[in-house]
Amino acid sequence: MAVNAGSGVRTTARRPWLLWVWGNPLARNIDRAETVLLIGLTVIWLVSLPLFATVASAEWMAVESRVLAEQSRDIAVDAVLNADAAPVELDSRSPAMGQPTVAATWVGRDGQPADAGRPTGAGGPDGSG
Repeated sequence: MAVNAGSGVRTTARRPWLLWVWGNPLARNIDRAETVLLIGLTVIWLVSLPLFATVASAEWMAVESRVLAEQSRDIAVDAVLNADAAPVELDSRSPAMGQPTVAATWVGRDGQPADAGRPTGAGGPDGSG
């Protein structure tokens, strides 16, 4: 008598690997719970990804407008250094982590001179000459 392969024999090669646990008589309940959890997390991730993209694209407009407003308030000015910048001691074992600061003056937005310490390159010349 010939056995018909299509009558009662199921092959696991046609089923997704996550569903093999239900056809396996040696699978434990924890294996099935793990599979359900993994499928659930995958579905949640697939559903939340477009939602996050939509919220991010809507929020992007507000963030971009704030950045453009901040950038429009910044203007470039020419500053004059009041003193020479201090030389930086370079050591081959420890790199310099900061820039020296030196007092500088410039004309502000309101036309009044402003001054403060500004980072500059090591040994930068002052504006007196």
